[in-house]
Amino acid sequence: MTTLKCLWETVKALPSGHSLASCLTSSMLERDAVNSISSFSGTLALWIIDFSIVQIGIFGLLALLLIGIRKTITGSVQLEVLTILGLFLFG
Repeated sequence: MTTLKCLWETVKALPSGHSLASCLTSSMLERDAVNSISSFSGTLALWIIDFSIVQIGIFGLLALLLIGIRKTITGSVQLEVLTILGLFLFG
């Protein structure tokens, strides 16, 4: 019960911790933006540019690779990007 109480206190304190709340909000918005751009560009590649399924797969792999490189350079590698890239390359 003390763990749940501690968790609840932490959640209640989030709005007062400006930097933590800002960090969590910006991380959420960035992930949503990356997911939206990825799915929208894949749809555009299929409908507008008339890519085949293989070309869309290559396009997606290159996009993930570039996202991973950017995250590495900025020092905030996200495990999801590397996991998905690993699944595409070795799965």
